[in-house]
This record gives sequence, structure tokens and C-alpha cells, in this order.
Amino acid sequence: MDDKYSFNTPLSPIRFQSQLGKELKRLYKEGNNVVRLSLARVTKVNYKYNTVEVITTLHKNSTTKNPNDNGRYSARLPITFGGRTPNGKVYGTNTLVTVGSLVLIGFLEGRKDNPIVLNIYGEPDNQSLLTRTSLTSADESDEAIQRELWQLFSLYPSMTYRNIDGRGNQEITFSGKSFVYTTDTDQDNAYVNDSGFDYDHLPSSRYANGELIEPVSPNAPTVLYVHQAIYGDHRVTFFIKSDGTVRLASRHTTGQGITFQELKTDGTFSIVQKKDTTDPEEDSKVFSKIEISQNGNIVLQTPAHKLEITPSGLLYDGKPLSSANGGDGTVIGDIQKQLEQVQSSITIMDDKIESKVSKTTYNADLESVREYAKGLTDAVQADVDAVNQGLNDLNTYIDGAFKDGVITDAESKTIAAYVHTLDNDKASMDAKYTEIYTNSYLDDTNKTALTNAKEDYDNKYESLINTINIATADNTISSEEKEAVDSAFSDYRASLSVLDATLDSAINAIASAKAEEALENAKTYVDGEITQVNSTITQLAEEIDLKVDSTTFTNQIQNLEATMATKEETQALDNRLTAAEQEINNAVALYRIVITSTNGLVFENGNVSSTIIATVYQGNTDITNTLPASSFIWTRISNDAEGDAAWNQAHANVGRSFTITAADVPLNATFKCDIDIPD
Repeated sequence: MDDKYSFNTPLSPIRFQSQLGKELKRLYKEGNNVVRLSLARVTKVNYKYNTVEVITTLHKNSTTKNPNDNGRYSARLPITFGGRTPNGKVYGTNTLVTVGSLVLIGFLEGRKDNPIVLNIYGEPDNQSLLTRTSLTSADESDEAIQRELWQLFSLYPSMTYRNIDGRGNQEITFSGKSFVYTTDTDQDNAYVNDSGFDYDHLPSSRYANGELIEPVSPNAPTVLYVHQAIYGDHRVTFFIKSDGTVRLASRHTTGQGITFQELKTDGTFSIVQKKDTTDPEEDSKVFSKIEISQNGNIVLQTPAHKLEITPSGLLYDGKPLSSANGGDGTVIGDIQKQLEQVQSSITIMDDKIESKVSKTTYNADLESVREYAKGLTDAVQADVDAVNQGLNDLNTYIDGAFKDGVITDAESKTIAAYVHTLDNDKASMDAKYTEIYTNSYLDDTNKTALTNAKEDYDNKYESLINTINIATADNTISSEEKEAVDSAFSDYRASLSVLDATLDSAINAIASAKAEEALENAKTYVDGEITQVNSTITQLAEEIDLKVDSTTFTNQIQNLEATMATKEETQALDNRLTAAEQEINNAVALYRIVITSTNGLVFENGNVSSTIIATVYQGNTDITNTLPASSFIWTRISNDAEGDAAWNQAHANVGRSFTITAADVPLNATFKCDIDIPD
């Protein structure tokens, strides 16, 4: 046997012939050897080292090392299992024992100075309270008997317990009377259900004498289950807060968002998706939400809008859309009110439509087209400006960090922070692209162009980030790596410029389609509105009949017919609308600007020489030559704000074109053109 596991023995290793057949004599501390077991009480527990101090139940007995110790020992506690894995990791259990517990001690090699605890025994009175059966014996082949007799019951000092019966049914309790119960004894769920089964209904929640076992802590526990792998990128959680809020969540595999459903104790239930945070409780600016509120209302919400279904009707952004008790309380009154609104909604003045039919009748009107297009254009420009700003900030910092050819840890962290900001700006840009691409008014040709521009933009962005990561991976920067990063920046700016222009074209196409629809609606409105009112009257006839008698109904219908436009009046109005078509078409024609360069849009290595030209269209008509030079407002955007202001002043009133040189581009710059259309 190896020395590591050998035991010292007090027996003499040599036996002479004359000693054969004789009793062997122990040599180790003769008089201090003992072969017996003793019961003892625990007087002190050393939790750190898993040992206890005990005193034997028979004081001053012969097992004592020192007569003055009165049967006192310090002994090791047993464990259920333990050791080390093949790769050296420690595993095992600790042993729970308290002062006053009854233990059985023995002595290694019969030596009084090597006592160990062999087992722990409960007091007979204590054990009788913990027993889970009243049977002393029974036929163990009976499955029902097995369930009762073969129970493993563990009650902890926290007064929480775990019990497994003979059929595998389990009870596990926690603080505050929380529990988990699995059982096959109630297949119809007549007794075990979520409506009224509580802690004190658990089969093992009482001592044998009927006294309820109550957890020491009265507080409800917090419960968190996390499902994830060491190397995987998913994280799914089930979370119960101490206040009873239940949340099931899944973090997005991109690492930038989370989707979860949440149930609160006040009855609120919600399903939420957040794209700018992984914290369910953090405020979000990019989210979608469906909720049943505490008062029973159903809510659909995004950052921009909120639709709420209430007992009294629909609310859109807090304003009522409909009412369960509208008008004056009668259906005829509602129809009369509707007719009055319809008749007053169109007025022809100076051969122009002074006021259009309300938006609830038209899907779009001319004024709303202009507002929609302007709002969409402004939003896209804001996103492009944000991406450009983030790109300039990152480029400026990298230029400075790369100068000495060394990237410190602090510089790496700063670059990562700039990249994160750029990621957020790009995410906003991506959302605006999706909004425009999915617009029902966008035609297939513009969709294809938009898809190609977006794919190139995404590829150039990914290439930029990968190039930066590769260059900074070893914390040193070569001249080749710096050139590669500069080239990636230029490619990304070029793709962003193309995407910006493509988005502008898509917005113009959407606005044109909406304007054409508005014109068609205006031409067909008069005939359609009369048909619609007649249809409404027909559909509501049954309801009207319930509210008013037939005589009243007949009189009301006659009144309505008297107020409706005659066929001749309708035809006259239609003719006036047709005559106004050309002026309406001119009113809805949208302006757009196309910027071109005689030497491309990307300039490298300081080779900057080109003429920038702006062409202005109204609808499909080129109106550039009709505009004065002062209508063209050129603006430069770079990291040099003071220089930008001077450049803008110097290029005021230059007209539709100007020549760009290296002096116009300090490091990197963006040029834009706004048009001031004269009245």
C-alpha cells in the first residue's frame, strides 16, 4: 500500500517462534487504547472545519484521554460523499448538526486521541414528531402502503422541508410559505389546483401531533431561473419578484434587446419588446408593448403612438376615436350630424379646393402628403446626421490613437465605446429604413434600389468594424493597417451617401403615390359619399327601428333626402373638380434635389478635384434654370465648426454648382444643398 494511504499500527512487526500462538501486545501508549463506541452530546460546532466538540453521556468513563476531561472530545463529522474529480476539482457535502445533538463516536485504531463521529441520532421524542406515518408495520407490497411508509422527509432548522413519498411525489417548501408540489394522487385536480390549494394543505406541512410547521422567515422569496449555456448566446429567464410579479424573458441573441411578458399582482399583464436595452425595468426609447391594464383596458403602444380600448370607446394618443353613446343618443341624430359635416367639408372657392374632406373619409389629402413627406425627410436626415457625427468622432479618435503605432487598453476601451455609439445610431437608421421600405405606397422599382443600397451600406459598415478590430487586436498599428482603416472609413461614407440619396428618392415616390391617391379620391368623393350615406342608413335601419317609431323614421328619412345634393348639383360639382385638376396636380408636385459630381463622390489620399452640381425637380419637371442663385444654399459639415461657418459664408449665392478642392476638405466633410423656392 502507498505511504499516502498506510496506517500506523501499534503492533510489533516482528514475531519470534516462541511467541506464536500468544496474544499480540499493543505497544502504542499502553493504557490509552480502547475498543468501544460511545454516545455523546454535541457541545460546540466548528462549522468552518466540519468538527464538533462532544461530551460522552457516561462522564469519566474509561474512554477519556485525561480523567479531568470528563468525557470531552473534539471529533470530525461524517459526510455523505466527497473527494476530488480527475481534474482536481473538490466536490462533496457538509454535515448539519447543532448543539445538543446526540452522536455516536468511535476511535481510529483504538486510539483515544483520534475520535470521530460515526453517526447522528435523533431523540426518540423528536423523531416521533417527524414521522410521516401512523403505521408501525404493514404489507410493503401494497403500493398505497409504499407511498406512506417509504417517505424521505427532511426538515431543516429554517423550518422549510423536502419530502419524497414512496411513489416519487415531492413537496419542497421555502420561506414565506412558498412551495412546489408534484403529485399523481389527484388526476382530476379536484383538490390540488391553483385556485385554493395553500401551504397548510400540503400532506407533510404538520408535525405528527398536528402542529403546523411554519417557516422561520415570513417573507416571500425571490425566484430566478436562468437558462443559458457557457458558450451560447441566448439567455432565457423566469423571474418571480418578492412582491409577486412574474416575468418570463428572452434576451435577443444580438445582445441589444429583450422580449418579455410580465404579470403583476394588481392584474396587469403585458408583452413587451425593447430593442435598446437588455434590462426589462430600464426605460426604453425603441419598444413595442401590448398590455391589459389594471382597469381592464387593452393597450397597444410604441414610442410614437398609443391605442387604448376602453369601455367607452377607442383612444388614439389619448384622443377618442369612437364612443359607445355618441351623438344625441339616437341613430337618426348621428346620421344627420354626419351629413352636415360631410356637406360642409368640401367648399369650392376660386376653382380650388379650399378645404378637403376630412381624413376619416380620405386615406390621404394633399396637405397631409406634404407634412408626411417633410416629417419623413427630416427624420431620415436626423438619423444620417447622427451616423455622420458618430463616424466623425470615431475617425478623429482613431487618427489620434494610431499616430504612435500603439493601442493601449484605455484607447481600446474608448474605441469600443465610440463603436457602441455608432451601433446605436445605425440601429436608428435601420429602423427608419424598415419604415420606408415597408410603406405600402412604395413601388417595386424604388424598393429594389433601396434594398441594394442598404445591403451595400450594411456590408461597408461590417467591413469597417472588422477592419478596426483586426487592426487593434495586437495593440500595434502598422502603416498598412492604418491605410486599410482609412479606406474602410471612406467606403462606409460613400455607401451612407448613396443610401441617403436612395431614401430621399423613396420618400419622393411615396409622397407622389399618396398625392395621386388624394386627387383620385377628390374626383370620386361626391358620388361615393352619397352612396356611403345611403348604405349607412340601410345598415342601421334595424337599429333605428328599435329607437324610433315608423312615422318618425319616415319623416327623418325624407328630411335627409331633402338635404342631399341632387344629381344635377352632383354633376356640376364633379365638373368643377375636374376643372381644378391641373391646379391640384401642380399643388401636390413635390420638389427634390439630385446632387452629382463630375469626378465621383469619394476622394482618397488628398486627391480632391471635382465640380458639384445640384439639379432641382418639381415632380418630374427640371426647374433648375428657373431658380436664382440665391435659392441654392450650400452647407459643409465637418469636425471644424469654425471653418464650416467660413466656408458656408464664402459659398453663399454660388448658384447650382461649385468646384471642390483639397482645401475644401480638411480631413473629412459632408456637403448638402437646401433649396429656397421663391413665392
